[in-house]
Amino acid sequence: MRDIVTRQRRHDVAFHASGRIDINRSAAMALGLQRDDVVSVAREDGEYVLYVKAKAGTYAGRYQGRCYPTSTGSHNFRAYSVDICKAVIKACGRITDARLFTGDVVETEDGIGIYLITRNPQ
Repeated sequence: MRDIVTRQRRHDVAFHASGRIDINRSAAMALGLQRDDVVSVAREDGEYVLYVKAKAGTYAGRYQGRCYPTSTGSHNFRAYSVDICKAVIKACGRITDARLFTGDVVETEDGIGIYLITRNPQ
């Protein structure tokens, strides 16, 4: 017997070639995201970590990867950074997008981060 639905779980973070980064509720809650937080991706011990680079109100100017809710009252967030997206998509061996699951929450030098599972992107 074979299951007709092969994917049981939805991705947590999506990186698109256009520069759009979609972060779902569970990843956003783990990171403690709020409007105008700045996210980035770093490499730590051979693994990729999505982390909050700057909290809202602690920086001046414009930053790549600034987050905002997808709609009023939503806990899903969106950010834009072509540079971050291109790097993650290339690291995953994909062409147009990388839809990734997240792993454990980790404490980084810059604050809270969450591991990105890049082995089997959707």
